[in-house]
Amino acid sequence: MENILRSYYEEEPRFPVDPEDEDLVRLCGYRSEFDGNFAQLEDRLNNKLAGTAYTAHSTYELTIDDLGEILDEEYYSLPLVEVDPKYYDEADYIVQPGQYGANETPILIPLSVDDGQVTYWDPFVDFYFGGPDDTRERALSDTKFIKLWSDASKTNWTFWIDRAQQQTLTGFSEVDA
Repeated sequence: MENILRSYYEEEPRFPVDPEDEDLVRLCGYRSEFDGNFAQLEDRLNNKLAGTAYTAHSTYELTIDDLGEILDEEYYSLPLVEVDPKYYDEADYIVQPGQYGANETPILIPLSVDDGQVTYWDPFVDFYFGGPDDTRERALSDTKFIKLWSDASKTNWTFWIDRAQQQTLTGFSEVDA
């Protein structure tokens, strides 16, 4: 979440959520022993974005074409997608089970969907394996990506932020004040 907020914050000067905000962990519902609380992420972020031109969205019903449209929209942030832990079999690093013998839920940040493949960034790489120097983009065939995406809790959970084409007066006055 911090990664997409940081990227969006750099591209959208009026975006009101600073990724350096210490409140971000609470906002995302993260608890160290229980992972993130994705079920409430949209509502929590929308409470913070109330009165601005920005809206957080999450859905469980996207297709790969819908994901491509999100990536092509200039007013949208990069999306987050949840994939099945079988993803670690495809990744080139090993994840040991954590507390309660379960692996972290893999969350990927797709960058593009074209030519039969999905290019993405894996934010867990530096945590589990390589470090900040191993932040290369990765790719999966679209069929493999769709299978992993669909097998994650049998849904296609996706999260993104959009900005209305017309900004609210509140958004202008906060930045210009």
